[in-house]
Amino acid sequence: MRTSIMLGGPSSGENDSPEPVYLLTRKRVSSIPPPPAPDYAGTAAHDDIVAKRDAVRATVRRRSMRFVGVLGLGLALSGIVGVLKYPEARREVLSWVTMGHPDQAAQVGRRMESLVAWLRQR
Repeated sequence: MRTSIMLGGPSSGENDSPEPVYLLTRKRVSSIPPPPAPDYAGTAAHDDIVAKRDAVRATVRRRSMRFVGVLGLGLALSGIVGVLKYPEARREVLSWVTMGHPDQAAQVGRRMESLVAWLRQR
């Protein structure tokens, strides 16, 4: 980065600069020139090409983010299933979900089990 500062004072004669110059800019000097603008820039064909390119980029980005999200959810669910394999963990989760009343929830579960068994016999 380069900082240019040019200060000029009031004009004292005919050969001096007519106005003071205060140039405080930071310019990044690059040895690579910018690419030339295509001849068709600003035309309808160019606008269509740019719109299609942007649509493809958005579609690829959207699909990849959806894939990452689904993968993350799948991994989280598989981790939960892995933890719930253990009876102690199931009891603790039931206690936490029912806010300290796992016995009442287990009683409701047994009632539902007997109802399902009764319906299957019919």
